[in-house]
Amino acid sequence: MPTVNGTLLSPKGDYAASAFFAEPGIYAVRPYTPIEGALNILVLLACAGVALIALERYMAWQAKRA
Repeated sequence: MPTVNGTLLSPKGDYAASAFFAEPGIYAVRPYTPIEGALNILVLLACAGVALIALERYMAWQAKRA
C-alpha cells in the first residue's frame, strides 16, 4: 500500500530532525539537507492552509444557503 513515508508530505519530523539537528530519523534512509527540511515544513503548512481555506469557503457556502 502506498504511503507518504519518505516524501515531503511525511509529518513525522525525520526531515527536520535530520536537516536542522543532524539527528538520524527512525526511518530516514539518508541525511536530509536544510533545503529539504524547509521544503517539508513549507509543504505541510501549505496543505494545512489549503484545508483551512477550503473549510472556510464551505462554511461560507453553507451560511449563504441557510
